[in-house]
Amino acid sequence: LFTNSIFWIVLSASIVSSAFYIFNLVYPSKINMFEGGLVFVVVGTYMSLANIIGQNLNISIDNIRKVNFINIIAKVLTLVLIGYLYLTDNLVIKNAIIVAILEFSVIALLNIWFIRKSFNKIVFKIDWTVLKSTFKYGVRVYAITLMAYLVVRSDIFLVKYFLGNESVGYYSSAVQIIDQIAIFAVVISSLLMPKLTAEKDPKERFRMNKRSFNHLVLIMLAGCITAFILAKYIIIFLFGIEFIEAVSSFRILLFAIFFLSLETSLAQYLASIGLPKELVWAWIATLILNLGLN
Repeated sequence: LFTNSIFWIVLSASIVSSAFYIFNLVYPSKINMFEGGLVFVVVGTYMSLANIIGQNLNISIDNIRKVNFINIIAKVLTLVLIGYLYLTDNLVIKNAIIVAILEFSVIALLNIWFIRKSFNKIVFKIDWTVLKSTFKYGVRVYAITLMAYLVVRSDIFLVKYFLGNESVGYYSSAVQIIDQIAIFAVVISSLLMPKLTAEKDPKERFRMNKRSFNHLVLIMLAGCITAFILAKYIIIFLFGIEFIEAVSSFRILLFAIFFLSLETSLAQYLASIGLPKELVWAWIATLILNLGLN
């Protein structure tokens, strides 16, 4: 899996980067980018993929503490660098992107290093049989993830199109806080996934997921109710009184994130039993419904 992942990072990132480069050559005026920005896109694509895959491989072999350590180190480094750029009046988009790519790179390289340290020997040989089987499964996961991403993010583009930049500012501010609330469900699901897939007894697997799901319902319900009551103060504290218009969006989105968090937990269970293809069509239908209602 380690070698297959490296192969997949190189292959997929190269295809995406090449497509972006060709598009930029054919339609140079379509993408407004600072000088050298294309290089950052290419490097960022490689590092962000390595970051995601490296973390998940470490989680799958129970290197949870090491993953936490890596993320803390990288986040502290990012905070220090951003603070330095701010204090020296060098906090511009280009430098902020460099810091973000540096964070991805640190996380990715440390994850790879810890994976190597966890085994006496890793044979660098691509397993085409495993790659083929995981590719079929991965396409289904990717389709669901893409549809879910579009459901969550398409609203911002529609708000921009219909209502303009000011409304986007209010709406995206609410979304930023909602994303942080959703992380809790993502973390629980990520930690639960390896245990579910390793469990051979279907009844025990279901019991594990049910227990986790019940706890998540209570925690998210308490968190969302608290955030709903304190919405005004949260928005003012984080963004200032100028963003008070974001309160209504934030409160409505709390209902959405509650159910989306529960879906995240249920999706992990479905993923552990093979991820039924019907789930792909359910998300496609959800995206169409979301666009139509907007």
